[in-house]
Amino acid sequence: MKKVILSLMAIAAFVGCSKSNNDEGPTIPEGTYPKEITYKDGKEKKLSKETFNIQDGKILSIVKEFYGRDGETVEKKTVKTFSYNGDLPTKSVYEGDGQAYTEEYEYESGKLTKKTVTYAGGGKPTVTTYSYEGDRLIREVLATPMKYSKEGREEEVTQYNEKDFVHSGERVTVNEKNYTKFKDGKEKYVNTLTSVFTIQGGNLMHRKTESTSLKEEGTYTYDDKKNPTFSNLKKILTPSYFMTSEGSRNNILTKEITSKAENKEESKQKYIYEYTYNDKGYPTTRKEYEDNGSSKEHIMTEEYTY
Repeated sequence: MKKVILSLMAIAAFVGCSKSNNDEGPTIPEGTYPKEITYKDGKEKKLSKETFNIQDGKILSIVKEFYGRDGETVEKKTVKTFSYNGDLPTKSVYEGDGQAYTEEYEYESGKLTKKTVTYAGGGKPTVTTYSYEGDRLIREVLATPMKYSKEGREEEVTQYNEKDFVHSGERVTVNEKNYTKFKDGKEKYVNTLTSVFTIQGGNLMHRKTESTSLKEEGTYTYDDKKNPTFSNLKKILTPSYFMTSEGSRNNILTKEITSKAENKEESKQKYIYEYTYNDKGYPTTRKEYEDNGSSKEHIMTEEYTY
């Protein structure tokens, strides 16, 4: 099955909240979004760097640079470019991590209603559609064409991921259904799950997910500073932004995940994040640690240049 894999953290975080640091519109004010993000491992060894070409408040392109063992550049390439109509992106082209695809965006009243992803290798595109009630997202459907083979027969089918969103105060309940639809209209390989998200002050505070085979719970805390990868434009491109902590207004401080898969023991993970800030309240470094109880392991460092 074809999937859109966004390996760049900043692209993956290209989401926002109901009100962002820029409440005036989708463009990015000077000094509020990183021009460079450098990634280091737990031993502070440079792994890669992303450079964002921002002009007139718009991200036009992203360049990724990879470093070798001695810190030398081993590869540097433009991995993503954007095209705009006014302030809204209409198309982006991605090439990296062995993939190449184009995303095209359609809007109604400034809200994303359709995202079409076409892969360079050919085949039918994947299509995601979005429905709203006022400003609230109420439905998201991803349709992925694929081929199904059985006993020497090959058939074109469509795999669906459907999400319905029910809003109630600070809580959003997401009812999700995954299934494969065949040409005769039959639905097979059906899987359903329900997730409840609690959002306070623009931050995801709690998430609980249940299905027949998995129970998972996440608890999150934040600082009171500004998330540097947060803008209204991100909210526009990923309407279900609130389903991840990266889509929150402030910077995450702790993340605790408890999961219990069917016929397996319960597992617990806790992560801690530490920051330094500039005089405008934006982080200049972020360090991620895994809490092992008696100690914590440094996993990753990110450095932001504005």
